[in-house]
Amino acid sequence: SLIDAAAGHRAWPAMRSQGRVVILTSGTTGTPKGAPRAPSVRSLIGPMTTLLSRLPLRAREPILIAPPFFHGFGLAYLGLAMLLGATMVPVMLKRILELPEATRARFDASSLSAVISAAAPLSVDLAAAVKECFGDLVYDLYGTSETGFGAIATPEDLRAAPGTVGRAPHDTVVRILDEGGAELPPGETG
Repeated sequence: SLIDAAAGHRAWPAMRSQGRVVILTSGTTGTPKGAPRAPSVRSLIGPMTTLLSRLPLRAREPILIAPPFFHGFGLAYLGLAMLLGATMVPVMLKRILELPEATRARFDASSLSAVISAAAPLSVDLAAAVKECFGDLVYDLYGTSETGFGAIATPEDLRAAPGTVGRAPHDTVVRILDEGGAELPPGETG
């Protein structure tokens, strides 16, 4: 057995240091790079509360995770899915929509309660196509690998302001800064 084989194996070397989480940025502004993360439990409470209160996720229901697990969004949803005891299938949303309609029609999506997009900009056209195909259940999450989850747009938000990234999670402050680091008023680009 595997246990018997391991028992005869020499001892593992002692760990020199504790491991840490390093995720990759998406590379939208250049080459992907490692982004070490060390979030505290306290810093996760607001974002987790927001996700669990605004998204219709339930324990032991399937969650489809589109981005790879080396990306912050993919890794975060893998953790959330594990917490909820969900089953998962990594799949790309755009690829699903590019399938012929006859192919998509072969699958029952009537139990689908949310389509969550993140890790790249969700265009107004793609959001509309998903809504047309699956119903009004698109959620858009915004964040960065370096800082984490920064905003969520619910279906209601996307109807009211197509293209919005939504609102900040509980206990999260979002500031728009100018080139000198000064805070800008709402509506300004920084």
